[in-house]
Amino acid sequence: MAILLRDCGSSDPDHYSAALKDFGLSCLSIPILRVIPKPITPSLPDPLLYQALVITSANSIRHLPPNASLWLTHFNRFYTVGPSTSRSLLARHPSANVLCPPSSSGATLAEFIAKDTQHPSPRVLFICGEPHRPELAEILSANNIQVDKLIVYESEILDGVGDKIREACGNRQGVWLCIFSPAGARAVLSQLRSDINQFRIAVIGQTTAAVFDDIVPIVVATSPTPEGFKQAIQTALISPEGFEQAIETALI
Repeated sequence: MAILLRDCGSSDPDHYSAALKDFGLSCLSIPILRVIPKPITPSLPDPLLYQALVITSANSIRHLPPNASLWLTHFNRFYTVGPSTSRSLLARHPSANVLCPPSSSGATLAEFIAKDTQHPSPRVLFICGEPHRPELAEILSANNIQVDKLIVYESEILDGVGDKIREACGNRQGVWLCIFSPAGARAVLSQLRSDINQFRIAVIGQTTAAVFDDIVPIVVATSPTPEGFKQAIQTALISPEGFEQAIETALI
C-alpha cells in the first residue's frame, strides 16, 4: 500500500497513483498541508532588476496573483526544479525561456545557475513559499549572485494528519509514504516521528530527502515524475536487497 501525502487541492496525486497501481500497489491520497497565499505588498518587483526568475515548486506559480501573467513576460530567463514546476510556469507564460536541469534539486539548480550565469553583477528573484530550505540561496550567494526572495505562500500542517495516516494503515506493515515537498517531509516528521520506522518512505527529490537527515531510510524518485516514483519503489520491491540498493542510488 502507498499513501500519497500532498497539499489540499492538488490533482497530481492521481497521476502518481496511476503509476504505482501499474505494479499492484493500492493507493490512497491524504491531504497533509494547507497552502495559504500571501499578499504581495506594495507590488510585484520590477523584472528589469533581474537576470532571471528562479522557481522551485509549482505552488509558487499557482499562488502568484492573477495579474502576474503579464509580469512574467518581462523576465528573459527562468530556472525551475522539476517538470511540474515547468508545466505550471508554461501554463501562465507559454513562451517562457525555461531552463530545468534533469533530476534537479534546489542545491543542484543553484550550482547550474552559477555555471550558466554570464552577467558581471548577477541578480535573481527567487519566488518561494514559507518555510523553504536555504540551500539554493546559500549556494547562489556563495557564488556572488544576489538573491532576492518573494514569498508568495505559506504552508500549514492540517490537523489530525498523523491519526489519519495511522488509521489508513491499520495493521498493515511496510506501507509506503510518498512525500512531495520539504514542507510535506517536515509535516510527516512532526506527526509521525515516534513511529516513523514503521513506514517505508519515498520522496520526490534530494531537497525533500534532506529533511529526514538520516533519521529513517528513504528512497528518492529517479526523476520528479510519476514514472520516477514508480521506478524507485519498484527497485526497492524487486529483491531483498532492493530497498538498500534504492537507498544507495538515492545518495549518489
